[in-house]
Amino acid sequence: MCGQSATMYDCVITGCSAKQYGGGILQNSNHDLFMYGGTIRGNTADVGGGGIAVCGNANGTAAAPRGLVFNYPATANGGYTNPAFCKTTILAGKIGVPCIVLDNTQGSAKQASNLWTYTTNPALRIFMSGNFVAGSKMGVNVGNGAVDFNKVPSQFATAGQASFNLNAFRCDLNSTYAAAYSTKNALNWVFGYAVDYQANVPMGSTLQGQAPFDGEVGISNLYYQSGGLAPILDQGTMVVDGYLFKGWSTSASAKTPTYLPGSTLSYSTQLDPDKDSRIPLYAVWEKIVGACQIIRDTNNDGVPDAFFKEYKSIYNAFLEVATGDRVEMLKDSPLVDFSGASGSVPSDGRVVLVAEDTKVVFTTAPAMQPIAGAQAWAGPPSQSGTPRATITRTSNSSTASALVIMGGITLGTLSFEGACTPAQAASGSGLQATRPLFEVSGTSSALTLGEGARIANACTVGATGGAIRAGTGSTVVVSGGSISACTAQDGGALAVSSDDSASPATLRVDGGSVSGCFARRWGAGIFVGKNASATLAGSAEVRGNTASLSGGGVYVDTLGLLAMKGGMIADNACTAQDSSGSAAHVGGVGSAAFRGGAARITVSGNASVYGNKGRAAGESSAATARASDLEVARANTSYLVALGAEGLGSSARIGITATDQALLASGAQWAVVSSGLASDAPNLSLIFNNNDASLIACAGLGQAVVWRPLRVSVSFAKVGAIQETGLYKPLAGAAFSLYRYVGSTVLNAGSINSAAVEAASITSTQWAPVVAADGTEGLPGVTTNVPYAFTSADGTGAASAGTVTLQGIDTSAWYMLVETAAPLGYSKPRGQWAFRTVETAPGTGVYRIDTQAMLARIGSDGSQPPAFRTSLTMPSGIQQGLFLPNVPVFNLPFVGTSLWFPVISVVGMVLAAVGVRMLRKKSSRK
Repeated sequence: MCGQSATMYDCVITGCSAKQYGGGILQNSNHDLFMYGGTIRGNTADVGGGGIAVCGNANGTAAAPRGLVFNYPATANGGYTNPAFCKTTILAGKIGVPCIVLDNTQGSAKQASNLWTYTTNPALRIFMSGNFVAGSKMGVNVGNGAVDFNKVPSQFATAGQASFNLNAFRCDLNSTYAAAYSTKNALNWVFGYAVDYQANVPMGSTLQGQAPFDGEVGISNLYYQSGGLAPILDQGTMVVDGYLFKGWSTSASAKTPTYLPGSTLSYSTQLDPDKDSRIPLYAVWEKIVGACQIIRDTNNDGVPDAFFKEYKSIYNAFLEVATGDRVEMLKDSPLVDFSGASGSVPSDGRVVLVAEDTKVVFTTAPAMQPIAGAQAWAGPPSQSGTPRATITRTSNSSTASALVIMGGITLGTLSFEGACTPAQAASGSGLQATRPLFEVSGTSSALTLGEGARIANACTVGATGGAIRAGTGSTVVVSGGSISACTAQDGGALAVSSDDSASPATLRVDGGSVSGCFARRWGAGIFVGKNASATLAGSAEVRGNTASLSGGGVYVDTLGLLAMKGGMIADNACTAQDSSGSAAHVGGVGSAAFRGGAARITVSGNASVYGNKGRAAGESSAATARASDLEVARANTSYLVALGAEGLGSSARIGITATDQALLASGAQWAVVSSGLASDAPNLSLIFNNNDASLIACAGLGQAVVWRPLRVSVSFAKVGAIQETGLYKPLAGAAFSLYRYVGSTVLNAGSINSAAVEAASITSTQWAPVVAADGTEGLPGVTTNVPYAFTSADGTGAASAGTVTLQGIDTSAWYMLVETAAPLGYSKPRGQWAFRTVETAPGTGVYRIDTQAMLARIGSDGSQPPAFRTSLTMPSGIQQGLFLPNVPVFNLPFVGTSLWFPVISVVGMVLAAVGVRMLRKKSSRK
């Protein structure tokens, strides 16, 4: 192109050559080349400018460009040649292709030479007057690759605006130099970098598609090393079967991505391992593991030992599970994926373990998998080191998913999420199902909750069992784990019932906890329905549950049985939402109407039912909640509650309530003792009355358990010997202090005088002084305590002369009696008496000092205290009762009748005088 100006758009020049300059185009003389798009590629020249040789005058400016001009605006008329006619007439609507000047060479060495110009003022020969269309790329070579003109920060062109996209330019001598706008419209070379995306295909896998490329027409985009941010691309067309693209990392072995699509990257020498201004990013792939896998017992030794198969869904795994298998969760999963993305879907939403499959364990895969071929836990790491998969209940709007157990299965370390909190259940939101999360059905079917199992937020509407329901012939065992925040009509957490009396349903809870559950009617924690039995033992805990009608902790229906051999039912409540019925709203263990027959509730061992709150019959939810623990009832001569043959353990604690308040009155029988347990069963005092704290449980006549006062009065008579007759008479004015034993050493005949047991006094920390007539006690070891003085009566009042009455005595405690003042003429004993009380006859409710259990504490002078007597002779004759004799101060022996007393006295005095006189005579002879 000599002597003429030219405009180029959307044309292709390729495969051409020149003997000297401009293999594709030569711009020469005083005329200019206006380029708006097109491709000049694969051309060559022997001397310079294999693509475009720019040889025209170097006298252009940004406002009036000369030489090679890119994208000159139609409105700009400052150039030597005005292309307005071309742009408005010829090019209108046709400028939309990129400018590509690539793969052109010069000379025999085939040096890259795309846009070529002289070393004299190259910036005044090449102008960028408007923005490039996306995809434009071109190399620049000044002066046949002269070092001084093709390095940072040499100027090679001029640009009209700083906002232009300059990524189209590349230095032919160094492809990592990027064009940058500087002052006075100059385009200079600066250090750039490119991002190189690598597919990083996992070993043994095949890549479909290809890694993304950050560039156009095979040329990488460049970003400034100083302050340039490269946008992170997505996976492009890359697909690896069985793997999920997670992002990008600078390490080919990384498991976790460093950069995610849409974020940005800035240059760092640490990211440029080869120091070639290219930052490699490696795709991070995560193996798409199934929901679970089966580990099978191949040698029938009871231990699963071999990988069988991996499954996309729990449902598919349960279709192929067999006796003795261990189903391991590999990640969190829905119970049923109703979308079908994980395989086949049960039409009714039920995942079923059939009756033939027993001894199955359902748990989470370990963090480190010892079974060859099996997957380890693929979910997020656990802080405890032991993974726990979460299985979430799902619904397709018409049916909710559920696990149906017809065989035998143990739940290991798993969390089951029912997707409906109690608050959502109350508001009508959340996933409210018409059946429990676990249905245990069929003769010999069994579900066991192990230590790591958790079930929460399951809601069943209009039916029993929020989390678990056991039906005819089935068994549920809770040996650990937890069930919490579940809701149902009855049995917010657990419900057991059977339609066949010959095939009852069974529940055993000997560990774990049931907490925070709700029942719209009965049994927020546990509902024991007809033909069903439930046993609580060990460390089982039912706490913090709430029912609307009765049984905040447990409810026992008419044909249900409950055996409490241990465990705790505490801090549960009943809100009495419907107060129209005639039954009490029991917070702890409630029961349906008792119609007689054998007891339906048995308590023994370390069973504890306490701290529960409810309302009396007829009270509404507005009434103040009251203590309401274990409900008792009677029907004629039958009683709802029985004390088990094992008796109660030392840590048992049971509160009793009743709809019939007469069962809570002093002297009333409210339970029976099971056959085989002695009527004086131990630890009955650990049972307390919710209505009257002053009453405790005691063995009554026969097998009866009755209420007796916790504090009673006992008495004895203070008597003294009559010197003249040897008979006894009542003594008034004797004073006694009383101390209650609070020490830890067991009191018996061997310990009462040992160093382990102190004498009772206000300084002793083992004895609490009684400081008031009603039995009120002070703190042990507090010297400011003033023990109350219990005195023997003078006979002028209601009490007979000599009577000492001790009030407020705890029937379960040891006491020490200390005589602090003796009547005139009688000596005060140095010793003390330890005693307990006993009922005068079983069932009478009258107590006395137990003389058979009484212990004598030796006094400080080594003397024994006088013994209590149950019979002695008074002037009126032989008397029966309980007597404490005092010894007179003057106690010479009597012989015969009173007539001899003066004679003996005189003779004694005469003999004494004679002896003294003889002694004196013997002394004078000496």
